[in-house]
Amino acid sequence: AGKGRRSEGEKDIPDAVNLMTLHRSKGLEFEAVFLINAEEGSLPYLMRQRSGMFVKLTPKREAEERRLCYVGCTRAKTRLFLTYRRKDSSRCEVSPSPFLRDVRQALPPSDDIVRYA
Repeated sequence: AGKGRRSEGEKDIPDAVNLMTLHRSKGLEFEAVFLINAEEGSLPYLMRQRSGMFVKLTPKREAEERRLCYVGCTRAKTRLFLTYRRKDSSRCEVSPSPFLRDVRQALPPSDDIVRYA
């Protein structure tokens, strides 16, 4: 667990799991970070039209979403876990976040990178 900004009355509990948004994680560090739901539509966050199609991001908004992804990834001191679903609850295929490709390319070569099927 990491120490960081806390609301009044919150206590720092050793070895606890901290759930927070990417925005809230700024300035904090943790031994392990789990970035869940790293899939298209969630990271970057995309608005859906009534038709179900995603609304295209502006370049400025995409840059902000990419920066937030970077913030989340760099909170990890030793281990970073990025997860996404293969199918949603309707059994429709889900695409991983386009940012995952960039993260993978930015990492140094390592035998520690594992992809589970």
